[in-house]
Amino acid sequence: MPETFSGLYWGKIDRDEGFIILKRFEIERKKRADGKLAFCPRCCQHDKYRKGDLAWFPRLMVCAAIGNCCAGHEAGTTAAKEFKAKKDRDARENYLLEHLPLMAAKLDAVAQLEPVAVAAGEIYRQFRREVPKVHSQLRAAKANYGGNLVVSRVLRTDDAEDESDYVGPAGFGRRSGVETQETTLGLMAGQIALIRDFAPERELTMVRRQLESVGFSFTDEDAVDFILRNSERELKVALVILQSADEGHAKLVSRLREFWSFFTPENIGLIHAYGIHEDSPINVQAGYSVKSGRVDVRFKAPDQFCLLRFDEGLMTVPDDWPDPPVRES
Repeated sequence: MPETFSGLYWGKIDRDEGFIILKRFEIERKKRADGKLAFCPRCCQHDKYRKGDLAWFPRLMVCAAIGNCCAGHEAGTTAAKEFKAKKDRDARENYLLEHLPLMAAKLDAVAQLEPVAVAAGEIYRQFRREVPKVHSQLRAAKANYGGNLVVSRVLRTDDAEDESDYVGPAGFGRRSGVETQETTLGLMAGQIALIRDFAPERELTMVRRQLESVGFSFTDEDAVDFILRNSERELKVALVILQSADEGHAKLVSRLREFWSFFTPENIGLIHAYGIHEDSPINVQAGYSVKSGRVDVRFKAPDQFCLLRFDEGLMTVPDDWPDPPVRES
């Protein structure tokens, strides 16, 4: 019932009178005493609007509640643009006030993640370098079957050629005109370990550089000073950089957790069962062992061998990225 608010102006206001939007609001019609829509002083109509603006009219020095469609085109467009700019500015400044004091903690979180990222990059490159055929064939399973490890057995062929030429699922050289029975052994975990380019150290370096480009440490007072001394354009850039760093860190943590899940005993056991299956398109033995916190993962093919060795603790990816305190409503 905006008509009951004392101090609001209810006289006639010209449609082209300039104004500033203070607050946008929406009325629940069922809560109206008469069941009608609100009165608008701009067009002097009763039962006029449900969505309105609390507006300040600088020339008239009055405040009024008006329908948000009851202004002239130019005045309404100008007010809407100014209101949006103010909302964007307030959101930007609030974000910086909340997140700048967390810069030192975020850089500490980056430092804690570095050993895990470096080890993951080294293990990934060794895996690709030392058993490239195994890596490539598992990547083909990822591409063709969504990571499911599938073996196929020939049931019937259309010609008299040797059936052994046809063994293997689609994508591994199986010819047309062949009837096969496919069996899914399981879904591989950690499929990011099979992509063509995984460089977690580079991703982490990007996050660190983004943070350091804004600053290393801020108190609450420093955050206020930062906002006051920088232009709107510079604040927009800082906001984009910090949001990108937040997203980059969250993405990297997720990718590292997925990567290390490839090297769990369950997943290595699945790959071993696939590699030694009589109908498998690849021939590889995989093994997992751990002793005194040291993990060994082996891949042995007829002409390739790889021993991956790393600390078991690296498989637990830290995520100490600080969040701003929750505001009390």
